[in-house]
Amino acid sequence: MLLLSNRRIRCGVILSYLLEFYLLVQQLKALIANLEAFSTQGTEIIQLSRQVAVALEGPFETFQRLAYSALPLVSARIAQEHNIFQTLIANKDEPTSVTVLSEETKTIYRRSSCPVGFYTYLESHPVQGAAFHRFMEAQFASLPTWLDVLPFDTEYAASATPETLIFVDLGGGNGQQYVALRKKYPALQGRIILQDRPAILEKAITPDIVERMPYDYLGEQPVKGAS
Repeated sequence: MLLLSNRRIRCGVILSYLLEFYLLVQQLKALIANLEAFSTQGTEIIQLSRQVAVALEGPFETFQRLAYSALPLVSARIAQEHNIFQTLIANKDEPTSVTVLSEETKTIYRRSSCPVGFYTYLESHPVQGAAFHRFMEAQFASLPTWLDVLPFDTEYAASATPETLIFVDLGGGNGQQYVALRKKYPALQGRIILQDRPAILEKAITPDIVERMPYDYLGEQPVKGAS
């Protein structure tokens, strides 16, 4: 009887939380639908909403917010300098395409003072290149991975032999996905191919059993039939 009572209490608490959450969501929707009714409390609502947003952030969300916080200012400055805002206002009654913007503002994208592509630039500037790759690794380090939701061993490699091509890691960087795959399935059989630019493959941390294949993402995929 005591065990049953405890279960009922826990279920009651969970239902209470769910009800409170549902009511909160409905109140927020009502606020958004009728902003004028809450205009006198606008400042307080903004402050509280910002506090809630920060409180709910995990490390990944905080990292993303800080890393990209400068972009709105840069975008606004560019739009101001090239009369993009004025053009949008002048065409407010109809959609404004990129073609219209380029024609009316007399502005199109140019590669500024960098005569080479982005990745070519990184290869010739190792400090910036290393910083970029650290950023790419750290950006999703704290998030669940595809291995957390996909039973790879039974779904794709259950009948694999050492000659079976089971995984092509496109743009795999230094091979961190292979490391994660092998850590979760140490007995996994099958061929694995790591594809990236030559300069990146040279620094890969994968063992020799992983096939390294230079590949340009804009070209046709040379590997066919991977499970």
